[in-house]
Amino acid sequence: MPNLILSRKSGESIVIGEHGDIVVTVQSVRGGTVDL
Repeated sequence: MPNLILSRKSGESIVIGEHGDIVVTVQSVRGGTVDL
């Protein structure tokens, strides 16, 4: 089952993993990602 990725205009991406874990990443101005 592929991960579900929800992208928002603010640059946030919500990824729901195979085991139900949720990772929220925010894309910074530099183009990198920060895991919250």
